[in-house]
Amino acid sequence: MVQNNQHRLLLLQKMLFEETDGEHKVSIQELADKLKTHLPDMKLDARTIRADLDTLDHASFKIHREKGKFGKLLYSHEQRLFDSIQLRLLIDAVLSADFLPKQEKQELVERLKMLASKPTARKLPKVLLNDQRKIVHYKGTKRNLEYVQQAIATGHVLRFQYGHYGADKSFVPESADSLVQLEPYLVTWQHSLCYLIGRDQQTREMRHFRLDLARNMSIEKTTFVKEPFDLQTYISEHFLAFTNEGASVEIRFHRSAMNRVFDHFGVDAEIQLDGTEHFILFVRSNHPERLENFILGWGEQAEVIKPAMLREQIKKKITRMQAIYRD
Repeated sequence: MVQNNQHRLLLLQKMLFEETDGEHKVSIQELADKLKTHLPDMKLDARTIRADLDTLDHASFKIHREKGKFGKLLYSHEQRLFDSIQLRLLIDAVLSADFLPKQEKQELVERLKMLASKPTARKLPKVLLNDQRKIVHYKGTKRNLEYVQQAIATGHVLRFQYGHYGADKSFVPESADSLVQLEPYLVTWQHSLCYLIGRDQQTREMRHFRLDLARNMSIEKTTFVKEPFDLQTYISEHFLAFTNEGASVEIRFHRSAMNRVFDHFGVDAEIQLDGTEHFILFVRSNHPERLENFILGWGEQAEVIKPAMLREQIKKKITRMQAIYRD
């Protein structure tokens, strides 16, 4: 009998978690009817269920009570780890991660939905599309992440072979006998690719490696102690074209590109109107060479004003591009 009572209590808790929330509530009779489908031989009455609700409430599974139509008392469990808006943000983050295969996205989204009641979960978005181009990168990344996380957590050196993809999409090592011995510091995602940042044991320089391009990874017995390291500075120097410091860059845009510029640089971007059809964007960069492809990607909507050296580099690149398409 004790086991049956415990079973009933667990079933009641599960029903309240799955079926109720701030917008969806149930009566004692509805709870009794649902319990009857699982416990057909058990005698259930309003008094027993109310006592169970009190027990759950005292056990920190908070039960909300409120009066519905005609004074009927309704019950719900409303405490959630995430509210519906927060869950939506988390699910949208998963859906926008183009490096994740569709199956992986579906599994993550379904698990996130389990944190909400079923009525709320049905309103949350589903996985519809997937960018198949990034799956090969994700498979390699996932294979190595477990080693990386363990090595970072325990302060052990990682050992692996590094390379690149060949024309036939197979792995080509940097050299046949070279192995990287790295003191791993952290993992960062940049441009939908996962990078491991750490200190090379041989050169003592900070380096970064794409995790999908690492092979034969293992954790060494050797331990290490992290030295001071500024992540933001490293990312700015190695991944970003634009920084808070560096040489001034002025780019003249057509007004039709204004929203896209704000999307990329934020609404706080420094701009100045230039006539009725254009505006000038003022930014800084320590790496003007990285700006070439970025600027060319805007086509005729963007023109470099300063620095003169960057403007000349863009002009030369356009000339070389014209030569390729010359019939």
